[in-house]
Amino acid sequence: MAVILEIVELPEESRVQLTLTHDSGNRETAPSSHFPFPLSQPESAEIQWYLTEYLENPYGAAKDRAQVIESGLQDLGKLLFEAVFRASAESQDIVRQAASLGLEQCRLAIVSSRSQFLELPWELLNHENLGYLVNRMSGIVRRHTAAPIPALDVELPTGQFNVLLLAPPGGSGFGVAAESLSAMESLDVSVGLTCLRPASFRSFREHLAERPGHYHLVHLDGFDADPEGLVFSTEDGERGRVPAAELARVFTAAQVPVALLTGQTFHTGAGVGAALASAGLPCVTLLPYPLAGAGRQLFAQAFYRSLAAGAHAAEAVASARKALLENPYRPSASGPAVSWDWLTPVVYQSMNYRPVAV
Repeated sequence: MAVILEIVELPEESRVQLTLTHDSGNRETAPSSHFPFPLSQPESAEIQWYLTEYLENPYGAAKDRAQVIESGLQDLGKLLFEAVFRASAESQDIVRQAASLGLEQCRLAIVSSRSQFLELPWELLNHENLGYLVNRMSGIVRRHTAAPIPALDVELPTGQFNVLLLAPPGGSGFGVAAESLSAMESLDVSVGLTCLRPASFRSFREHLAERPGHYHLVHLDGFDADPEGLVFSTEDGERGRVPAAELARVFTAAQVPVALLTGQTFHTGAGVGAALASAGLPCVTLLPYPLAGAGRQLFAQAFYRSLAAGAHAAEAVASARKALLENPYRPSASGPAVSWDWLTPVVYQSMNYRPVAV
């Protein structure tokens, strides 16, 4: 069991509470503190513009605007750190304990029933002495409840890394399906890859129902999403939304521990990650914004390599985040430009599972 540092929102009181759970199961909790919501809707829109449009036109006023946003992102991370970790002497003591245990042994959990709180860019948490906190920790997850989460009781295969990949025809050009295939080809373990055709919900449901406990990962690439679900096509080409609860039932019945969702429009339906997890899908990894150029390859290579080696999804994303951060240049209309896309991958969790190295 990892050491878990929890930031728990108490939405009725506009407060947060900090908890440290040791690997022995012992818990220490600081008094709750007032939490002024740090991000307005216009500020969120600025971040979205930066992550989706800036590299297409990085000139003049747009470049100046981006520099202001980048400075603001760093300041936002400092503000979040101060509001949560320095809110009281007890909170500061919990942070010191986590640091003394070794931040690399700790996993950060953001806990709330509200998607607005969960979707704050907690990956930006930073301090002058600690740097960006999540880049020193074993990962970060988002959960919809502070209650103990159940365990996924499944024995996954150990002789082969099994992946189901769905990429609908005409899907987003910003997905990572091609890079994922390249990443799997480079693994030094046996890979059992199924690219499902047609990529309809009926085919998906029937395929998984026949193979419970088989897949380590299901990757849905290029699907449109909104906060309520994903858009699938039927065999006759019609399109329709599959509610998150129905999709989660398919995953849980097949005992799939990890889903990876990538595609152009997940930032407009970012709440789908929380919705799928709260509906019972054990672990949802979401790329809510498109990655540009080498960013797609960096993410896929690090994520797949870590997951096949037996890492938890949060650890696999942490490895991918480090690769993005250490190689920050992305293609733009004016040539290579630094991007903060490393902050975008997120993990939602509703169940514990035992990672398996193959």
